Amino acid sequence: MRGCVSGSLLKSVQADAATGGGSLIASDRYRMIGSKQMRAQIKKANKALVRVTGRIKPGPQTVVKDTKVGGTRIGIGVAPGATSMEQQQQPYTPTVEVEAIEILAKSCGE
Repeated sequence: MRGCVSGSLLKSVQADAATGGGSLIASDRYRMIGSKQMRAQIKKANKALVRVTGRIKPGPQTVVKDTKVGGTRIGIGVAPGATSMEQQQQPYTPTVEVEAIEILAKSCGE
């Protein structure tokens, strides 16, 4: 994938044609994770246009358990005032476990 690095996020992602069809673009923003060495390389690539190789993992899914007691619904893991339906519809950021990162340009504008 190609995109711009902002902290540990990869934004404006495009499929890389050189991958032989192995790319899956499910989002325009990914949180990048990796080994200690890889995190150092991600940090060096901040604000740069990069090509990232890695494995895409779905982001954290909200798990909500609730029960109805009388006329009141009680939820575990739910913010006050939020319903379980609202919790399940919140967007999440998928994660890419970075195996390699290559800086293509020092800034995303190039």
